[in-house]
Amino acid sequence: MPILSVERRQSTLDNLFQKVGGIDDLALQAEFSRYLCIRVSTYVEQSVEEILTAYAKKRSNDTVGRFVEESVRRNNLKSKRLLEHVARFDPEWSKELESYMKGERKDALDSVVDNRNNIAHGDPPGITYHRIALYYERVKEIVSRLDELCLP
Repeated sequence: MPILSVERRQSTLDNLFQKVGGIDDLALQAEFSRYLCIRVSTYVEQSVEEILTAYAKKRSNDTVGRFVEESVRRNNLKSKRLLEHVARFDPEWSKELESYMKGERKDALDSVVDNRNNIAHGDPPGITYHRIALYYERVKEIVSRLDELCLP
């Protein structure tokens, strides 16, 4: 059961990707691709937080929900940390998600976070529009699968 705020965030990001994809100036498009990378990383972090919090609130009271919300609020949500969060809820979910993420999906998530950190620290990012668009598609698949596991 997709969460409305996650759907809205994804729709907004989809529209932003469409606009940046239409930029003819490749240098300008590369600059916007850095911004997209930051937005994709934030999309993952906020979506994971909202999905896991929704699960906790559905299964318990608001106090537990707030605790979970604070517990999963983190930056740099690479695949390892995501799987650790999920394993705290259900080790089987973590195993299933890990199997699902193997290969391109895991690499995409980890690359988004690595590139975001490079951008934040002023290092030259190696991100292009086409690459971040591909990563975004893989990341959306991860978020969707997590949603299916937690909120069927």
